[in-house]
Amino acid sequence: MLTNDRSLTPAQGLTAHKAQPHIEKRFEQLKTVTRSFLRKRSPA
Repeated sequence: MLTNDRSLTPAQGLTAHKAQPHIEKRFEQLKTVTRSFLRKRSPA
């Protein structure tokens, strides 16, 4: 595993890496809700 953040300890880097799938899932959900909201608001 590589990182460009030299301030992270190895343990912090591993913790951040393990949290990545959860963060990406939440971002995808946010994009889906936003697209749905914009479709409903746009004139047909």
